Amino acid sequence: MFDRLANLLTRRAPFVALLLLSLTALAAVQATQIQFEFSPQALMRGEDESYQQLQDFKQTFAYEDSVLMIIVEATGDANVLDHRLLNWQAHVAEQLRAVPHVDEVATLATIEIPRRTLEFPPSVTARPFIAEFPADETDSRRLRRLVDESPLLAGTLVSSDLQVAALLAFIDPELQRVRELSVVIDDVQQLLQSSPPPTGYRTSLSGLPFIRTDTIKNLQQDQQRLLPIAAILYLLTLAIIFRRVSGSLLPLLAVGMGLAWTIGAVVAVGATFNLVSNVLPILLIVVGVSNCVHVLDEYAEQLPLARGDRIAAARNTVRHMSRSCLLTLFTTAVGFACLGTAQSDVLREFGWQAALGMGFMYVTIIGGLGSLMQYFRPPRRSTRGAPLGHVTAAAGRVIDRHPRITLTFSGLLIAASVWLGLHVPVDSFMIETYDDDHPTLQTLRLVDNKLSGLLPIEVRLHADDPERLLDPDVFRKVRQFEEHALQEDGVLFARSYADVLQSISTGTPSPTAADDELPVSDEELTRDIRLGVWVVNRVGATLGYPNFMTEDGRDGRILIKVQDIGTLRLKKLINQLEAELLQAFPPGSGVTPTLTGDAYLNTIAMNAVIHDLFYSLLTASLIIFATIALIFRSLRTGLIAAIPNLTPLALTLGYMRLRGYDMNVGNVIVFTISLGIAVDDSIHFLFRFREEMKRTGCVEEAVVRTFEGTGRAIVITSILIVAGLAVLLFSDFVPTRRFAELTCVTMVGALIGVLLLLPACLVLFWKRPPTS
Repeated sequence: MFDRLANLLTRRAPFVALLLLSLTALAAVQATQIQFEFSPQALMRGEDESYQQLQDFKQTFAYEDSVLMIIVEATGDANVLDHRLLNWQAHVAEQLRAVPHVDEVATLATIEIPRRTLEFPPSVTARPFIAEFPADETDSRRLRRLVDESPLLAGTLVSSDLQVAALLAFIDPELQRVRELSVVIDDVQQLLQSSPPPTGYRTSLSGLPFIRTDTIKNLQQDQQRLLPIAAILYLLTLAIIFRRVSGSLLPLLAVGMGLAWTIGAVVAVGATFNLVSNVLPILLIVVGVSNCVHVLDEYAEQLPLARGDRIAAARNTVRHMSRSCLLTLFTTAVGFACLGTAQSDVLREFGWQAALGMGFMYVTIIGGLGSLMQYFRPPRRSTRGAPLGHVTAAAGRVIDRHPRITLTFSGLLIAASVWLGLHVPVDSFMIETYDDDHPTLQTLRLVDNKLSGLLPIEVRLHADDPERLLDPDVFRKVRQFEEHALQEDGVLFARSYADVLQSISTGTPSPTAADDELPVSDEELTRDIRLGVWVVNRVGATLGYPNFMTEDGRDGRILIKVQDIGTLRLKKLINQLEAELLQAFPPGSGVTPTLTGDAYLNTIAMNAVIHDLFYSLLTASLIIFATIALIFRSLRTGLIAAIPNLTPLALTLGYMRLRGYDMNVGNVIVFTISLGIAVDDSIHFLFRFREEMKRTGCVEEAVVRTFEGTGRAIVITSILIVAGLAVLLFSDFVPTRRFAELTCVTMVGALIGVLLLLPACLVLFWKRPPTS
């Protein structure tokens, strides 16, 4: 089969090259439509019922993740209740309502409150607090009294120190794709540019829709800026090492074709890139460049044997390398395909995307290089006396002579790394993309410190009886739960249906749970509740009551806003809230509480995905070792390959502990790179070692010869990858820089595993032929 493939590629080279380039052009057009989806909901799909619970909750009550915030900060002597700013808010609110897909706008200047009429029978209507604009200083003073009497306003639309105000634009919740949200946000930004606030104030955007789109937009700009630099650096490094066009341009062409095919296929099936699959291009580049280096190194070795005949050298190269590259890429694809057993849809999608990418890479590397390299002079190979060849050959001889020392040293290093890695905490933040001085993060902290925050934990109370949630005992328990929640670390804000009803009975809009005390007697409280119900039946929509209680009265809402304190601390908070809810509403009480919300979902999703990905990769590693054993028809070979393949993972874990890094999604996906690199290098090394054993029959000599050939290619691959990733260390995004740093550590771990542990294990444990 491989002989026929070699003949086809060398004899029909122009046709094969044209076919591959044509398919690449079509795939590249398709690949430009790739979408990015980095929301926690995307991670949770397919995980369990939590995702569906959140969607049902949002459809019933409100979409907190669809609120775009315009933050206004006072920078001068005047506060945000100044009549000039109130007039500006009213003007901007009117313009915001005209923006497509903005369903509703809430501002302090346009707030409405219930007012009782003097007619008989008595009635109530909702009227704007400021009846006419332009507002004057009298309106500012009246609004100041209202804010003082209703502390909940000091946290949602205005800060308690009156230095920050928020304009809330409720975007159509059907808009979920970043591209659609970006259009709305761009319209709002243009509106703010054309209508700037008065002197002494500055504006900025926040809210989950803005953070999502801003992250994706900046990430794409970051990639557009850094990836071309990385490609040029790759090109220069290849040119320096190989000193031929074939060694510099052909690998990039072959890898680029495979990458275009993969992304085009992802778009064709309607999939997107997410927090996990975002690493797929880097993974394919790393594995693809590695295999290209091995193929071109073999081509340079075959040309002298073919006495300068490039076609014959290319044919022999394809005959040899199509087999070894198939083993490496097929084995890696099998490992990633095992992610299909994961619970999360995100991991299952990444599994088939990576497996498909490995298949495409095999076609473009063997097909592309096999058909094109005969038209180019092979890259120059370092002779045994040259620096790189000399170092690798010398390393092989040292390990040959001292395998036990090598194994002991490597084992101690791995053991220490594993011990350190066991103490790496699993923790993740929703907003961990930016540096501390980034404007988006500074605005988020301003919202946390001055207003009610962004990240919601929601409580849904379901009652067996429509009147149950209005029972005075349940009413008090809801308020007590809010008070306890506000005392927990990281909780910024709490509001419930009970707050809305009591605010109406006291005549002020929406007091907080910590505001006015509830009446002592059940009779007085029942009277206040009935009054509140009577009012909301007439003007409830204006007061936002449907966002906290369903029409049939069976479901109520408690909204809790929290800081981005990390999933580790949020998990403890969630456990504490669950315990308090269970104590307040035990089974049989007639009220069933359920926790949900974006912050809750993020905590559950991140921890689940991290554990799922980590253990799925371990499972994939075991299956890869079994596949290696089957391919080489030797259980001994599979066991020998296991240790070096796990070495990068162990060393990276230990390094994370030393650097104080947490185990989050951005860090754990580095292990996918670790797996791809280690498997690729190990199989190439084992394949070459087996060929050298057939030639020499001596384990020690075969190891040295493998070092001189494949060992050199592995070192070149490592240099290339580190050189390319070094550019990412200058990224504006923290996860990108950390990814580059940890992948470089992974490369060092792969070198230790493949060029120290693997040859030492071969010398010590390989079954020697009888004549040896």
